[in-house]
Amino acid sequence: MRGNVSHQVHEVFKEIIRFGQSKHEAKEQARVKGAKTWHEVGKQLYVYSYATADQYRDIAKEALEYAKEKYGIKNIEKLSSEHIRSYLETKIAQGVKYSTFQKYAAAIEKLETALNKKDREVPLPKETYQALKSLLSKSDKSDGKYKFNMDEYRKVLKESALKSSQDYTGSHGLRWNFAQEKFAQLTKEGKTYEQSLQIVSNLLGHERADITEHYLR
Repeated sequence: MRGNVSHQVHEVFKEIIRFGQSKHEAKEQARVKGAKTWHEVGKQLYVYSYATADQYRDIAKEALEYAKEKYGIKNIEKLSSEHIRSYLETKIAQGVKYSTFQKYAAAIEKLETALNKKDREVPLPKETYQALKSLLSKSDKSDGKYKFNMDEYRKVLKESALKSSQDYTGSHGLRWNFAQEKFAQLTKEGKTYEQSLQIVSNLLGHERADITEHYLR
């Protein structure tokens, strides 16, 4: 990504800014999707207030400036776990309060979420595509949203997980299952760790392969 630090951070955070939307409703949706702990809920939330957005963007700018000075990183999309960890370690070394460090960590987590948000194509079987197309054509799109019954959604997911011999821990859990099974399949076929990781990363729509590694643990 081109531009100065402020421009890059501003552009990246556009992906997760949701001013005017309900954070409470977003929390409920996260729980419906299988989030159980506060941390799991938090990972699925966006940024809903101007004050929080300003705070997170300021921390992201500082992190990128740090990576630029220490590692020569000028493109925010090139930030890696190593750069982020090093930045947070400097905060620990500075002796910041625990509550303050939590704010830094939360901001960095949202930065990683923003970096991972992008439009992507998802390959689907023809039958699935036609079924989705049919459902969308019958839905009320007056507000630009597709609505469905969440209880029925959970029921179908659980049934599908059972039929495919998977443990059901929410829709995102099935994504984790896919990543692990696909990675195992690729390595069994003879691909190297790096090749398998990159393929799975592309399928998941991740900007950086190191994010995908979290799914493989």
